[in-house]
Amino acid sequence: MHLQKNKLSKISSSLFHTLTQLTELDLHSNHIDFIKEKAFYWLHSLENLNLADNKLSNLSSALFIRLKNLKTLNISKNSLTKLETNFSPSQLTTLDISYNDIHELPENLFTYQTNLKVLNISKTDIGNLNLTIFKNLNQLHTLSMHSLKLKSFNLKDFVLLPHLKNLDIHSNNLKFVEDILNFCPLLEYI
Repeated sequence: MHLQKNKLSKISSSLFHTLTQLTELDLHSNHIDFIKEKAFYWLHSLENLNLADNKLSNLSSALFIRLKNLKTLNISKNSLTKLETNFSPSQLTTLDISYNDIHELPENLFTYQTNLKVLNISKTDIGNLNLTIFKNLNQLHTLSMHSLKLKSFNLKDFVLLPHLKNLDIHSNNLKFVEDILNFCPLLEYI
């Protein structure tokens, strides 16, 4: 269902309750600033959810709790300042939280996201990042961290990402980059 580029501002808990077989929901580029906690409660088959380019400042972890088939979640270009620990479903393969006002990521944010393959945290206000936050992302092959305010990070922590092929770290404040190939032998793009 494609509802992008409208003027929706609120999503009620009953709006999608009859659409139990819906697999894709695109709500990007609206004016959504509030989503009722059970708005997606009945969307058991949903695989792709795009909430990008709205006015969301808060997302409850309960919002996604029943989305057992969700693979792709795009919440980029909102006004989010923080994310709750384990806010996203464990079966996600793609998560985009870029272009938000997030200053830090909770230490256990990705504890159960072991299927995540693509992660974009670019253009957030994260200035300090401990890469051990990614320790459970064994399947991750694409990590975009461009335009953060990073001054340094321990590249040895990339050994925690054995399948990493694409790493985007441009436009940071990095003063040096150690030999990343020693820690990411599969890297194809940096």
